[in-house]
Amino acid sequence: MAHETRLELAASSITSKDVNEDAYQCWQGSTMHAVIIADGIGSSLDAHLASALVVQRCVEHLQHLEHSGSPVDFQAIHGLWSEVALALRDQYDRERAVYQQAPKEVLSTTMAVVLELPTSYMISSLGNGSILQVRGNFWEFWGRRQWPWCVTELMIGDTFLNEGGQETLEGFLSPEGVRGHVHIMQVEKNPRYGELFILCSDGVHSPDHLHLGQDRTHTLWLEVNPHLIALLNTALRDYFEERTSLQAMVQDFLATRTFDDDATLGLLVSSQARTYFREHQDML
Repeated sequence: MAHETRLELAASSITSKDVNEDAYQCWQGSTMHAVIIADGIGSSLDAHLASALVVQRCVEHLQHLEHSGSPVDFQAIHGLWSEVALALRDQYDRERAVYQQAPKEVLSTTMAVVLELPTSYMISSLGNGSILQVRGNFWEFWGRRQWPWCVTELMIGDTFLNEGGQETLEGFLSPEGVRGHVHIMQVEKNPRYGELFILCSDGVHSPDHLHLGQDRTHTLWLEVNPHLIALLNTALRDYFEERTSLQAMVQDFLATRTFDDDATLGLLVSSQARTYFREHQDML
């Protein structure tokens, strides 16, 4: 009997602070689905509120797009980000007297969205963190003890070093609107292998935090984030071999590892990736 397969979404978050400044949401509509994460910028006032507001407004706008039947193209995604920024402006206007007296930035946050459509994915981001695309047959490399070659970082970080050598974000959302340039791309679905998307806040991984080095022969090396190695080589194996659900896997992964910052992890697993695995389990 054939197994029923469907797209699956999961996300969770933990904090190392008194208040978690990350927010996330898995949204499943009728014709499209999304994973959204936001990382409130800790140096701004009410960062936790900012991340929660943009995630909620993003879901509301996706629902509006689906119900309207409008095409979800690049113009629609730009409109989504403009609408999300208005959520922060609305909050600023409600508490203007408080925020005008603040000695620092207020209501600032990053955001990343992977939106699944019938034949493709629309991916958009602003700030830092990570969006990894993993080809659906990555598990064929489990026994090789190496980083799978079919993993691609899609997020372009907006961090730079200021004159004092401190990491500074030039791209983020605030009551002033979209600060910087929203990165948007469309990825066609792989009809054979399917795909997985891994979203995380920079407490888990960010391409801005690459660890580079050089050995005695002057050969450059790049350290792979150990959280990602554990996720791909251990945690996801339990999920694909049906020893745990996707949501339980994400929660257990975060609960059993140590992070220096708020850590949020979201996954989207296509139905084709799971179908391909079930049809080729004898290759393990």
